[in-house]
Amino acid sequence: MTDLERLQQEIRAACPNLNIADLQRLSSGQHCDVLLVNETLIFRFPLYADGRAGLRREVAVLEGLQDRLPLPVPTRLFHQLEEPHPFVACTRLPGAPLWRDTMAAIVDEDIVERLATQLTGFLRALHSLPVKTIAAPLPLADTRAVYADRYARIRQHLFPRMRPAAREQVAAHFEPWLADPANFAWQPVLRHGDFGTDNLLYDAEKGEICGILDFDSLGLGDPAVDYAGLLASYGADFLQRCARFNPDLPSMQERVHFHYGTFALEEALFGYEHGDEAAFAAGMANYV
Repeated sequence: MTDLERLQQEIRAACPNLNIADLQRLSSGQHCDVLLVNETLIFRFPLYADGRAGLRREVAVLEGLQDRLPLPVPTRLFHQLEEPHPFVACTRLPGAPLWRDTMAAIVDEDIVERLATQLTGFLRALHSLPVKTIAAPLPLADTRAVYADRYARIRQHLFPRMRPAAREQVAAHFEPWLADPANFAWQPVLRHGDFGTDNLLYDAEKGEICGILDFDSLGLGDPAVDYAGLLASYGADFLQRCARFNPDLPSMQERVHFHYGTFALEEALFGYEHGDEAAFAAGMANYV
């Protein structure tokens, strides 16, 4: 039995009334196997224990966010939370990922302005939702303790594989930041946690965002993390455009750039700790 056949068997067992006429694997990514069923349903099977443990929270997140945000998010239809192969299934939203090259190719200023308005409006709405919107405990992310632990693991596992100048660069990024309590004085909000290209769906015909995906990283944390995702995805000029639609964004700039400066290291650390050689190599590319 192939791996895809095994996953199809899991779906049939959990959803006996679902007629599977067509099944495709969309990806086997860093965190999940993603299957498309009948062109309309997305099934996500977490690959690692931490992702499987968070699946119950993800189900509560998707239910809590329905009809509360200005852009569509997936609607949960099925889920199976028991081991060994838990999953969640949602409606397939239209559109295609707004890749960096796709954004760079847009020459119509009105469209770029619309995208900045939509994405900033979505984040402001998400960050303003009451915590009780989600009927499940949420992790407190982006704290000093979280980053201190992450930096310790970076020193332990990644520093021995970095060139000396890169180690100095990473130390200069983390150590002054961790030493200043003011950098952690923000008020926790509901933040997406992975707000970048492949999770932002774009309708090229209409020139607008048509959906937001992947809420398995949602937690209580620093809103600047989500704007750092936009910076990493589309660059400083686009982030500056977003600032026109969020008067609080200029005061977050230092935090945005700090979080942005950790993304590649987090990818490398994930790759090291989960045996994902591609993620490790991609994250370490500028440090070796």
